[in-house]
Amino acid sequence: MLAGVEVLTPSRWDHAAAMTTFTLAGRDMMPVARQLWEGAKVGNRTVPEYNAIRLWTTYYNHARDVTRALEALARILRSG
Repeated sequence: MLAGVEVLTPSRWDHAAAMTTFTLAGRDMMPVARQLWEGAKVGNRTVPEYNAIRLWTTYYNHARDVTRALEALARILRSG
């Protein structure tokens, strides 16, 4: 887990979907979503009503895709 990331998706599988929704405290998620796509080609969708981003962490993604997304988020967090 990355400091500053709040996962909104329920942790129990029977209450969740094959997507992960999260927000970053104090950040506007629209620019973050753009940075994820433009900087790392991490597919995502903003969820404006929660100021959040949804990543598709479904079964057809590989672990390296999730790692790439986490690395991109860490860079974004470090850049302020």
